[in-house]
Amino acid sequence: MSKHANPAAEKLEPALLYIGRSPKDLSAVLETLLGTQILVEMAKSAGRRKAGRAKPSQILADAIISRQKNRSQVACFLSELLPSPLKLPKSLVNGKHAQHLSAEAKLGVIRLELESEDEDSWERAHKHILAWADSWHPAEPPPSEKAVQKNSRPDSKEVAQVKKLKKEIRNLGQRIAASEKENVRLQDQLGSERSRRSQLKEEINELKSERDDAIQRASKSKKKLLGSLSASEREAALILENQKLAHDLGIESQKVGLVKHERDDLRACLEDYDHFLHLEEEEVPSFRDRPLTKPEQNLANELRQSNLKEGGSFRILVIGGGEPQFRHLDKFKEYSEVLGFQGEWRMAEYVSWNKEMSRLKQNMENDFDALVILHWNRTTFTKNARSICNSKGQKPCITCHYEGFVNLRQTLQECLRQLLARP
Repeated sequence: MSKHANPAAEKLEPALLYIGRSPKDLSAVLETLLGTQILVEMAKSAGRRKAGRAKPSQILADAIISRQKNRSQVACFLSELLPSPLKLPKSLVNGKHAQHLSAEAKLGVIRLELESEDEDSWERAHKHILAWADSWHPAEPPPSEKAVQKNSRPDSKEVAQVKKLKKEIRNLGQRIAASEKENVRLQDQLGSERSRRSQLKEEINELKSERDDAIQRASKSKKKLLGSLSASEREAALILENQKLAHDLGIESQKVGLVKHERDDLRACLEDYDHFLHLEEEEVPSFRDRPLTKPEQNLANELRQSNLKEGGSFRILVIGGGEPQFRHLDKFKEYSEVLGFQGEWRMAEYVSWNKEMSRLKQNMENDFDALVILHWNRTTFTKNARSICNSKGQKPCITCHYEGFVNLRQTLQECLRQLLARP
């Protein structure tokens, strides 16, 4: 883990130490890059100075070489001051064409060389800083003492902006680390599902092998009967054997069909899951901070009247999705509170979906008035869930094709309208 909240600043510190082998060279570099006003401010915050060091650039150079805190402070300031790294052909940088480069382009080349990890690049950066100094610091008359005192006061807006940028950089670093961790977890989950699919293929092959063995045994039995029984007895025995084999074959075919159906069902769920992971992350605004649409306002008024009349609000159960979809759980709760209904959202069970059926049957009988199923539930689960809703008084059961929270929002509105229309 980086020791800096700003990784770019961490790359600049080795270059400062390399140039600081000669305090005089480092002092010249600081004068060229930072300017008089900034040097004065940083030299004040550098603390005690060595005897004989009168110039601010010399004081700051000594502080950079000897103290980590000052070195980090200067590196952070340079990372914000210099433009993004710029890679140009050597002929354009080192040749006579360099005089035609803009000041920003030259600073971008210098930043690229300072962030490198080899000493040759740091040496080139040192030479370019001194050679191109006139590009961004044109000659100016020395400021008066009053002007220096006035300009040395830090601008509160600039300080606040720098603090805000540092905070945003730290937040982005934390989000990147969390995303990498989530990506590793999803890769592990995908690997386990692929392993299970491979296991299902092996089971199918074993069932086919058992079926072929049964056919071979039946053929051998038929040959034995031909040599030991009379024509009528052999015919009757063959009929019975054929019926038995047909029965066994039907059972084995049903098993193979079920396994194939389970495999295709799970494969479809995984494809939908992979598809959702590549969608851009949806930013859903808070429903408490913005008004509802006109149809939603009308629906909320109808629900309010119904709640007052019935003495309670409608209860909707949402089942489906995984971790990526579950990020919208807070928005779902906000939407249910603003619109005026009770809601619960449970994740989909992709492996042991059949274990959830008894729980769902009890929920739809006692706890909920309607069911919303996200489309990446298992197909077999969806069929059984619809059957349960039909058996519990034809309660609404709607499948939502979830590409974003807008789809769930529209589906919930339709579900509530169906509940209001029921006697």
